[in-house]
Amino acid sequence: MLSTLQTWTVVGIAALIWLPLSLLGVAAGGPAAVLWLSDLLAVVLILVSAFERLWWRWPRLHPHLIGMPDVGGTWRGMLTSSWIDPATERVRPPKVVYLAIRQTLTTVWVRLLTNESASDQMVGAVKKDPSSEDWLLSYTYRNTPKLPLRKTSPEHRGGTFVTIFGEPPARIEGEYWTSRDTKGTLAMDAHLPDIAQSFADAEALFVTGTPAD
Repeated sequence: MLSTLQTWTVVGIAALIWLPLSLLGVAAGGPAAVLWLSDLLAVVLILVSAFERLWWRWPRLHPHLIGMPDVGGTWRGMLTSSWIDPATERVRPPKVVYLAIRQTLTTVWVRLLTNESASDQMVGAVKKDPSSEDWLLSYTYRNTPKLPLRKTSPEHRGGTFVTIFGEPPARIEGEYWTSRDTKGTLAMDAHLPDIAQSFADAEALFVTGTPAD
């Protein structure tokens, strides 16, 4: 959900586009020319859509006008879980995982990638905590392990709640919990702007790419 400042920023940009077109139409063809401005509505919508998807990331708009942190891309870090492996009856050590995030100004989509499964977001949002002023990423997800592992690690649901640190974002830390009555933590501090589709893609991405500072 957009904050009041973000909403008025979008409205203001739309008005700045529409008003010059209206004045130009009147100056060029008189009041009757305003009628054809309705045909330009599609153009305005396209421009607003471009702002919502891309232009809001423009550095000159951050952080004062937009505020929304840009966390899109692929993050690498460690997952620590309380889950007990039935094969060993022990808690597994922390493991490397990747968080692939697609983001616009008003939406976010998250996929957690591990060597055993993928967790796809069902509902999610990026918003500011009014009490701490920290930016938070929270989402619920559906986890689907690879087929050979589903006997001991069945599909399940869960939720994740992490804090975004830095401007631009440099670190993501938080916790998760699952319908299997397990929980754990996530800590990620390496980031690339490309979005990985699988665990193998993410591994290759961080071999060939250069993590953002």
